[in-house]
Amino acid sequence: MALLGVGVVHGELASLLWGGAFGFLWAYVVVARGAVAWLMRKPGPQGTLEGLPGGGLVFRWAQQPPVPAFFGWRLRAHGEHSPGRTFDREVPLVDPVTEVALPLPRGVYSVVVRWELVDAFGFTRLIPPARWTTVLTVEPRGRFFEPPPPPPHRHGRWRPRRSGRRAGDPFDVRPYLPGDDLRRFHWPLFAHSGQPFVRTAEPSPPPAGFVFLVVDTEAETEEVLDGRLESLVTWVTTLDHQKTGWTVVVPSAQVTVTEVSALAPALAALTPRPLPDRAVEASWPSDITLLTGPSPAGRRLAQQLAPHRRLHVVAVAPDAPAAPAPRTWWRRL
Repeated sequence: MALLGVGVVHGELASLLWGGAFGFLWAYVVVARGAVAWLMRKPGPQGTLEGLPGGGLVFRWAQQPPVPAFFGWRLRAHGEHSPGRTFDREVPLVDPVTEVALPLPRGVYSVVVRWELVDAFGFTRLIPPARWTTVLTVEPRGRFFEPPPPPPHRHGRWRPRRSGRRAGDPFDVRPYLPGDDLRRFHWPLFAHSGQPFVRTAEPSPPPAGFVFLVVDTEAETEEVLDGRLESLVTWVTTLDHQKTGWTVVVPSAQVTVTEVSALAPALAALTPRPLPDRAVEASWPSDITLLTGPSPAGRRLAQQLAPHRRLHVVAVAPDAPAAPAPRTWWRRL
């Protein structure tokens, strides 16, 4: 106000402009604080919060509290999975059903949502005490991965290949299944068609393979573990389509999964942790597959397990980092 008085007395344009600007700002703050104090006596915001499986939030409200002029409600969501995985999103609260899309990496996030009353210039921000909390689970997605073939195991009663009475045409065939006896492979048909078949005129039923997978969660970064778990999702889904039994064990988290429907939620909450020493002494089957990465910890674990069991190690390498975008010519000057 002093600058405005100096500008009026001496006729200085700069003093008039600066004094007018500060006077407007002071008057705006006084009016805004009065409007906020009036609004605080009104009922607070109400609504319901829901998390989407794919990574998103839906907030539904029936009626907004009154809003002064030049003000608007905004929805702010803050979530945390680990120190390196957090998000803070703010969207305008206009529609009765407000969706917040969150393209998040894998994890289980603790989410806190609140309303904020913000003026058009960003000078004043009112945060009502109302809060909504939820847990948002972002499951790992599949990625391209070519898993090794399952081991040829038979379960149940087994009879010799040529025991009993043979029935049917000797050349009855069916598509090859992982774990089939290679002595029943129909090589001439494979040479002509390129598709693997086996002879079915046998007294013994087709074999049923089984895969026992142990996951190493010790990784350098969350991104490296993400790639390992996404490859595991693809691998197990492929085994399920092939009607091959499987069991996934994560010793560091004491998790055992035998169904595809429970696999992704169980993997979403994993964080990089080393396998405990007692995991090496666990009662595992004689044939196991260790899903690990090209790290010293993974190689050390494989060396510990190899003398005791028939071990198959599958190392999933992290994706190569993307090449930086070329800088434009004017930024190189």
